[in-house]
Amino acid sequence: MTHWEIVMKEKVQEKHLPTLMKQLKETQSNFTISKEETEAASKIVAKNHQKTMLESEQFIVIVSKEAAPYAEIIYKMTGQTWDEETAKFVTRRLNQTKTAYFQENTTIFTCVKADKNDKMNGVLLLEKFSTRLEIEKLQTITEPGFISVTGFTNEWNQALPYSDNGAMNVQYALRQGMGAKTTLIFGTPIITSEY
Repeated sequence: MTHWEIVMKEKVQEKHLPTLMKQLKETQSNFTISKEETEAASKIVAKNHQKTMLESEQFIVIVSKEAAPYAEIIYKMTGQTWDEETAKFVTRRLNQTKTAYFQENTTIFTCVKADKNDKMNGVLLLEKFSTRLEIEKLQTITEPGFISVTGFTNEWNQALPYSDNGAMNVQYALRQGMGAKTTLIFGTPIITSEY
């Protein structure tokens, strides 16, 4: 694994933001807060600069000037390594954050990226992956050196609406680059990082 990312998102009423920001400042003293204004939105970013097992940890609050009176709060943590100790730390931190800042039914997005530095049969790998998780494929995009699949599996409870096909809760993609590098990226319910 070369990268992992976990994101929680939730819409909140704008009137609750002062209380939320006060709570964030009081309980997350190791975060630095910055504000950015554009024509379309105000964006507040709180970043944790304390060294932990995470590559980065941040809260992002986006207040759309067109979608008032609602705002979106986003919590994002990323890292490059995953082991038992990291899993315990992330689970504890995620539960603390969800309890303090989010509702019970908040959608959690996860994304994992892995690179392989030799030629592998990417199509075979994706088929095994799809079969093992019993993924119903809703959309497949195939281009030279690239495959992307959007689907649904009963393995997870969370899902997002998907076109007229009901719901989706998994996306994965495989890119075979120049030379021997192959990248696999997997996201639930969607891929949240570039691929």
